[in-house]
Amino acid sequence: MSEFATHKRAFYKKTRKGKVVRVVNEKYLRSDIGCGYMLGQNIKLERLLGLVAQTPKKELIVLDTNIALQEIDVLEYKCPATGLVVVLQTVLQELKHLNKSVFQRIKALIENESMQYIFFPNELDTGTVTTRKHEETINDANDRAIREASKHYQSFLERNGHRVVLLSEDIDMQKKAKKDGLDSMSMRAYLNGYIDTYPELIDLLAASVQHYESAVLSYPQHLSMDDISSGVRTGKVCYISMFFISCMYVHCCCISCGFLRT
Repeated sequence: MSEFATHKRAFYKKTRKGKVVRVVNEKYLRSDIGCGYMLGQNIKLERLLGLVAQTPKKELIVLDTNIALQEIDVLEYKCPATGLVVVLQTVLQELKHLNKSVFQRIKALIENESMQYIFFPNELDTGTVTTRKHEETINDANDRAIREASKHYQSFLERNGHRVVLLSEDIDMQKKAKKDGLDSMSMRAYLNGYIDTYPELIDLLAASVQHYESAVLSYPQHLSMDDISSGVRTGKVCYISMFFISCMYVHCCCISCGFLRT
């Protein structure tokens, strides 16, 4: 029989009429969740170890919310690089509020029999439940809950020579995870070890701001900045800009800019 415990969280809230009321949230926790659920079936440690042993690098992936939002195309691509993935309850709840489309796509992956996605209700498990601290933002509390769940998996996987990788695009999240003894990196950094075998993954990756800033132009420039500056001063080059407004859709417009040699 399942063993239940309770977890309470109380706070004060001011109503529209100016009254202050005390709100108490109570949830029942379980100790028989194990390692999560795959296709509706509870996963025990022995089965999880067998699944991890079948992955190329003997590792289990835990997703941060921003990875699901930005790299959903990579996650949907069937590839050994993302062969065994854990989706936490905290992540699903954040996705439901941030992007309903991605939320539905992640749910479809969890229910897909050809994919290996594990759902872990970390907020209902006695070993991973967390309480929001005083003056802690909701985002920070969710990040801490994700790290606690990742440490929960690592506590019994590292004893068997396996590792847990927390994927996140948040640099601060990566630093805190590494401080907690977790392996954490971005999706692009994680896939570097698979690009040679699966080059198609490059096209599926979302381009980050850092990637654009470090990108090298692959085509020759028509005019250098020095030529443009000197050309504008001497009148050999003029700057042209045009503003277009749609006749049918008054809210639609565009601006076209460019340089023209005289």
